[in-house]
Formats: sequence, C-alpha cells, structure tokens
Amino acid sequence: MQLVPLGLLTTISRQARSLVLGTRSGYKLFSLTSVEKLDCIHESANTPDVYIVERLFSSSLVAVVCAAMPQRMNIYHFKKGTEICNYSYPNKILAIKLNRQRLVVFLEESIYVHNIKDMKLLKTLLNNPSNPSGLCALSTNHSSSYLAYPGSVLSGDIIVHDTNNL
Repeated sequence: MQLVPLGLLTTISRQARSLVLGTRSGYKLFSLTSVEKLDCIHESANTPDVYIVERLFSSSLVAVVCAAMPQRMNIYHFKKGTEICNYSYPNKILAIKLNRQRLVVFLEESIYVHNIKDMKLLKTLLNNPSNPSGLCALSTNHSSSYLAYPGSVLSGDIIVHDTNNL
C-alpha cells in the first residue's frame, strides 16, 4: 500500500491510538493497534484533495476540508457513510480541533466555536492577531475545554480561552 499525502496533514491521537491522513484521493483512518501494526479502518475515495481531516478520538465523527472548497467544513459519520452537517466560513479554514465538548474552526484572523453535541455555533472570536499557519491547541480534558492560540504576531504571547464557559 502506498499513500500519497498532500504534505499538509497527518494527525496522530495518543489517546485514541489512531491516525488520520488526507490525500489527493480522499482520506484514510487508521487504528494503531500496536507499534508494529497499522490497520486501515476506513477509506473515503469520494472526497478528493483533502487537506484537513480531524477525527473525534475513536468515535465515528470526522471533520473534513477539501482544497476545492477551502472555506467549507463537512462533518461525517464515517461508519454510516452519512454527512451530519456542513458549514461555510468567510475565509480559508486553516485548522480544526475537536474534543468531547467543542469543535473549533480556525481561520487566519477569526475562530468559530461549535457545540459538539448539536454542532451549533456558540461563539465567534473575531479580529485575532494574524495566524496564517493556523497554530492552535484544544485541551482533551473531559472536565475543561481550553483553547490556546497566538496572541501576537511579534512576540511569543498566547491567548488561552475557556470554551466551556465562553
């Protein structure tokens, strides 16, 4: 098996022991059952040029962004093969982060916080410092949901935002 990644995306989840990979021909989900074994558990060939794919831990929920429509995020239940919802944003999506409470979408100067249970938009953080690489982190803790992102383009400042209490 030869994988041809776009070079923009591979995500390994330490807790779920999984790997998601976006490629020119779609996306693939792998289970890391041991150090020596990598099992492909899902392959989607009907979504070309995937440059962002994020899986909610070991669940069936997957967020996908394609190069053809970089402002649109699709949320899929990959085991059922169904689309749950999709959202369009004013600019290119640079990163998506998920935890058990929140789904967060990063654009260059704005951040969109969604409720993971119903995918409703809860808050929009506008006029953030420019973040062209989509550098961000979302905590995986069950009791808290902290978001960290650059607070300045000139210094090493970061902003930490409580997405549970908004």
